[in-house]
Amino acid sequence: CVTTNPRVSLVGADAGFDEFYDVSRSTLLQLSNLTTTVRFLTNLRSHSVGATTDGLAHSFSLILNDLARQWIESVPDDEPFFLYLHYNEPHRPYRPPLAWEDRFAEEIDASTSEAIEIAVDLHENATRYIADSLPISDREWEAIEAMYDAEIAYTDEMIGRLLETIHSPADETALVVTADHGELLGERGLYGHLHTVIDPLVHVPAVAWGFPGISGRRSDIVQHADLMKTLLSVAGTEVNQFNAAVNVESETREFAVSQERVVDYKTYTDCNPSFEVTGRPIGAIDGLRTQDFKLVSHDAGTALYQLPNEKQDISDEESKRVERLQETLSEWRTRTGKPLTEPAT
Repeated sequence: CVTTNPRVSLVGADAGFDEFYDVSRSTLLQLSNLTTTVRFLTNLRSHSVGATTDGLAHSFSLILNDLARQWIESVPDDEPFFLYLHYNEPHRPYRPPLAWEDRFAEEIDASTSEAIEIAVDLHENATRYIADSLPISDREWEAIEAMYDAEIAYTDEMIGRLLETIHSPADETALVVTADHGELLGERGLYGHLHTVIDPLVHVPAVAWGFPGISGRRSDIVQHADLMKTLLSVAGTEVNQFNAAVNVESETREFAVSQERVVDYKTYTDCNPSFEVTGRPIGAIDGLRTQDFKLVSHDAGTALYQLPNEKQDISDEESKRVERLQETLSEWRTRTGKPLTEPAT
């Protein structure tokens, strides 16, 4: 496992790997060899934000790729391997490498330096901005989104470069590219990835390659556990720990469940006593999504949305559907899941 996201180890996702590399400013010299370190330092403008001591500003994707490539090359040709890579870009504060800042500059009414300043200011003062109902103009949102898109484009490039280094036979390689979450850019008066289970946050890309039973563009409902079960099935290994998942090659699921931890809005009301809490989900949030509907259940009540509209609650008009989906959610909790009770951090 090679990651530039420190939360991978914090939540215990590093368990079970023979080798684990957590790439950060503090581990840079320890993990990378001299060649990689020199290459990173001499490419600070094309692969990072230039010379700065702000560790959160730097992108370490170049080092992640080098470590992954070196590890792949160390595996004997006749041995199978599993490699998990976690790129931390794109992610707030949306500071793409200098060479990528201008990628979408023509689409915004701001200089790249101003766009970076706007994005970083929102990141550093997110609590205050949310507490004040995100007083951000359309022009500023466009600037923020342009920097976010630039990070996506850079990450796409780095994934492509890594794939070019994988020399194992195509018919013996399976690959999945996905994301752990989306981003909220003003939806529900929020920014980042907390306090809701709406699609901009939980409906993420999934690209699969090297699976005989998967081809073309599909709109099936898929959860991350399904991707792991499918990968393990292709590799011919044990999948019993994923009994609640489906093999995407041969099975489909009727619904997916997303959960958020207990929500506490005190952070925002402390900043602004006028912050509106009424109508926001409270407690453990469960979102059950079918192809056409999403049921959102929490301590303060239940809402039903007909997708893609997640603004208009139709639970009053669709009471029978709400009842059926609540039964499905209750059965899922009993059989597979459980409510989240730990407070959000």
